[in-house]
Amino acid sequence: MPSSTPQDDGLLDRVCALLADPPDEPAAPDGYLDLLEAEPVPTLAQRAMQSTLLPQVYERIWRPFAFNIAKGWPSGPDTAEEHALARDWLGLAQPGDIAKPAATVLDLACGPGNTTRAVASGVGENGLVVGLDASASMLARAAADSQGIAYVRGNAIDPPFRTGVFDAVCCLGALYLFDDPWTALDGMARVLRPGGRLVILTTRRPAFPVFRVTGDILGRATGVTVFDDDLPDELTSRGLTVLHHRRYPLMQFLAAELKK
Repeated sequence: MPSSTPQDDGLLDRVCALLADPPDEPAAPDGYLDLLEAEPVPTLAQRAMQSTLLPQVYERIWRPFAFNIAKGWPSGPDTAEEHALARDWLGLAQPGDIAKPAATVLDLACGPGNTTRAVASGVGENGLVVGLDASASMLARAAADSQGIAYVRGNAIDPPFRTGVFDAVCCLGALYLFDDPWTALDGMARVLRPGGRLVILTTRRPAFPVFRVTGDILGRATGVTVFDDDLPDELTSRGLTVLHHRRYPLMQFLAAELKK
């Protein structure tokens, strides 16, 4: 696949062909195409994601430690198992498979590219994997660490892509950070092709009342949304058929397919 810099081997042209309003003179001098015109006032949690420190420790320290506990470690899936499930549910291959689909995949709110690289390992050479995020520091880290992936800086709540251009969309560990997660779900469904797959890993409201109250208070203070178990209903109402829904102590993992 092409190198990580979108200008190389026509990768930038391929990304621009997916955009609803491509720039007249696209360029990606920092390794990603910057389409973010105005930055909203970030919440406390969003400010952390846009910092210069978190991208350096996110993949090796923050992500495995915090997420594995939220998924019920040691009984819940670790990061490698999570990524393997995501590839499987998205209809992609596993890294060691000989045949891999030439799929067009979007990793929404990709952060430093850890999940983006994981899904890219299940896509064939003629496929295209795009990581979208609003954080310049996260994308700089992603572009430095990735090969064969195109990165775009833009609004994840309203993805800047044309309708129905992706075979698969994933959003792992980010939906709860969005100011308007319901509009973000609309956007995910919109950019999927009929029959395309969507995979989401996000928060889950704790079962015990004391933890539910604590979670709600912390969520309001930090700008984090804590979702109930009825998230599948939200996907169904957007024309998706829910294929999998796994519940963990503080997180939930869902896969759905857009109806043809």
